[in-house]
Amino acid sequence: MTYGKRNGAVHALRGVNMVMERGDFLAFTGKSGCGKSTLLNILGAVCTPTSGFYLFELKVQTVSNLSGGQCQRTAIAGRPNLLLADALTGALDEETGGKILQIFQQLNQRGMTILIVTHDEEVSAGCHRKIRMRDGLME
Repeated sequence: MTYGKRNGAVHALRGVNMVMERGDFLAFTGKSGCGKSTLLNILGAVCTPTSGFYLFELKVQTVSNLSGGQCQRTAIAGRPNLLLADALTGALDEETGGKILQIFQQLNQRGMTILIVTHDEEVSAGCHRKIRMRDGLME
């Protein structure tokens, strides 16, 4: 995924290659600007990649025109097969963030596929797999 043109182009994602299985519980970690949210936005069909492709075989539930809190509650209550969460605990106190992570773990135990973008080491430690990103690449 590239933003801008020619000399001012920013390559937000480069050479990303991954396999995600139904029931995965992934955390994408890395510094701000490394491509985590861009990848999540592509997987959630929020933005279109400038090149490449992805094959997506899970049923996705889309939520629009809701506040951030309403989206979080709807995603949890709506029972989708895939849950994408970008910095879900960033603005929450530690206790509330822990409760949200427990809910996500319970949903994952029931078979839901969950991808989380986070800077929080405790959140990423609660996931089954952690993928570190740096400068648009997966390490």
